Amino acid sequence: DALEEADELRFRKAITRIIESFGSRVVKKVVGRMYGSSWFVTRNMVTILGEIGGNDSIDALGNMVAHNEIRVRKETVKSLSKCGGRESAICLIEKFDNADKDLQRLIIFSLGIMDEAVAFPILLKIVQKKSFFRTEPEFRKEAIHAIGKLQIKTGISALEEILTSNNIFNKEREDIRMASAQSLAYFTDERSIHA
Repeated sequence: DALEEADELRFRKAITRIIESFGSRVVKKVVGRMYGSSWFVTRNMVTILGEIGGNDSIDALGNMVAHNEIRVRKETVKSLSKCGGRESAICLIEKFDNADKDLQRLIIFSLGIMDEAVAFPILLKIVQKKSFFRTEPEFRKEAIHAIGKLQIKTGISALEEILTSNNIFNKEREDIRMASAQSLAYFTDERSIHA
């Protein structure tokens, strides 16, 4: 109620921090207040769940990825990445295809910082997307960087292919090739060094 009535951002932040300090004991109450509140209260509840973490938070946050307010959706993705773990990564992967472009970019970035191997197949799919209308370059760069952070050896082939592409019909953009080189540097084996 205080969040709903607070006019100043600093008061809302203070209230949010106090609620967070109660930890997992308040998850059910926070989840109950996410629905039917103004968008900024919902966003604050989402932030609180991200700070608290845990499986109960992940389940509730999964429903908020489709909220009608973009600021709530973005905060939800950030909160899921803060929760971390395999379940959060799976939730983000499941929401990826139905998300708008801005949210997809944030999901890709979040999967990269979460360091969960379960994200590798979708990241590889984005990196290898080959068509006349390629995936947006920024998406591909985020996915390329995420593959480097994951350091899954099977990603080296895809990164090497991008880096060494020089076929006139299939040549990669210079910034994409540079991103690939940067990601290869995360790997410590001879193949990545050679590439």
